[in-house]
Amino acid sequence: MKKKPLKMPRKKTLRLCALGLALLLLAGAAGYTVWIQRGKEEKTYVYKEETVARGDVVQGVMESGNVSLTESDIAWEVDLSEEEDGDDSSEDEDEDDEEIRYLEIEEVFVVTGQRISQGDPLFSISQESREGVARYLQSSVTEKEIALATAESEYKTGALEAKGTYDSSVLTANTADAALNAELTRLNGEIDSLTSQVSVLELEVNRCLEKLTDGDFLDSLEEARQDYESAKEKYEETDPHVVAAYTANYQSYASAKQQYESLLSQKEEWEETVAQNQETILENNGEILEKQSILEAKRTDAQNTYELNRASGDLASEIYSYTKQSLQESVDSAREEYDRAVETLEELQAFVGDDGIVYADGDGLVTNIYYEAGDRLTRTGTLLSYAKAEEYTVTVDVSEEDIADIGIGDSVRVAFTAYPDEIWSGTVDSITTTKTSDYAATVSYPVEIRIEGDTERLFGGMTAEVTFVTEMASDVLYVSRKAIVDQDGKTYVYVGDGEEKQLREVVTGLKNSTLVEIQEGLSEGDTIYIQSVTD
Repeated sequence: MKKKPLKMPRKKTLRLCALGLALLLLAGAAGYTVWIQRGKEEKTYVYKEETVARGDVVQGVMESGNVSLTESDIAWEVDLSEEEDGDDSSEDEDEDDEEIRYLEIEEVFVVTGQRISQGDPLFSISQESREGVARYLQSSVTEKEIALATAESEYKTGALEAKGTYDSSVLTANTADAALNAELTRLNGEIDSLTSQVSVLELEVNRCLEKLTDGDFLDSLEEARQDYESAKEKYEETDPHVVAAYTANYQSYASAKQQYESLLSQKEEWEETVAQNQETILENNGEILEKQSILEAKRTDAQNTYELNRASGDLASEIYSYTKQSLQESVDSAREEYDRAVETLEELQAFVGDDGIVYADGDGLVTNIYYEAGDRLTRTGTLLSYAKAEEYTVTVDVSEEDIADIGIGDSVRVAFTAYPDEIWSGTVDSITTTKTSDYAATVSYPVEIRIEGDTERLFGGMTAEVTFVTEMASDVLYVSRKAIVDQDGKTYVYVGDGEEKQLREVVTGLKNSTLVEIQEGLSEGDTIYIQSVTD
């Protein structure tokens, strides 16, 4: 007889299924927590290798700016067009019949952006044009030389004639001149004598007034008055029957009275002297004014006579001076034109030389070329502009907090974005005392830096970072600031071989935004690692 399998109740089966599902979900959650989430929490590090280097660690004020180029010019400074005559202008410009008054550029040897050195050839000038201009300028020199010689000859002749006329006209006036001088001397002597008398009287008055206002004298007078009144009062109150006291008080009274009356008499004497002297001064001043009026009248009469006698002589002097001046101006003008013509010829010779080549007068970078082959130079103008190697500058804005620590002539360090691993030297050339802008949120002042050293690789507008050095550690070991690890108040760097990296304690010194000085713990050439976290 077969046994039938036992069937579990439906509700119990559902419960077991639910329990199994719950256990399965619990196991999944535990696995996620242990393995998957744990894997997420673990960070992955990468290490960048770096070598301990030796050099300078600089700390200071850092500002950014751009390179500016100060341009110098190669220029032709003779305006040949000013020398042209209207009759020489011609529509056909037949150079065989006309004077050549231009320099023709035959060849240009440089291009914009090229580095040039002093003595490098820049332009060549055609031989025909420079010889033609030289002939024209030499002819001008000869003409001006003849004109100068003529003016000098006319000056000598005219000056001799004017001098003869002047001498004859002045001869008569000489006696009038001597007579006037004698009369004026006498009159001045009388005036000086009267003035001296007044001065003596004023000195005497001042002396008396000083004595009358002398503080010591006034104090003595007041003290004598008080002593006198006190002694008098005491004497009058003394009983005549007390002979000893009466006699003593009388003597004191008599002595005080005598002293007071003596000083009072002296004061009155000085006051009388002042009054008398002031009266005398007034009288003398009146006499002086009267005599001065008489003397002035005599002076006017004498002067009128003198001027009348000298009129012809003065006129002759003016004519003579004017004639000489006019002749001299003609000579000076002719000499100036001659010197200008010679200078122009010398400028041509210096400009084109013997070989017709225009050479660079300094080192630098060509920034502009204004003429090309076939162009003609008739007026003054710039042929070429270049930035001199020693005139590269950077201007930065320094805040008011830092400007006081910067001075003209200070040395700075300059780094360029184009050359991140190199440092240039610089010098503070100027500091503008006016702030950069009235509308800026912070107050700053422009500081111009002259770049020194090799500037051949620098171009205008390059970004530069200028460091005004406030502290520097020279010839020391250093690493990147990113390599430093700070833990528990100590400083470490990562070292090690392969994938195993360990922290090594180091002693640091001067720091800036990118570098840290290593004083202990590492040697030059050691390999260290900069740790960073990957995503």
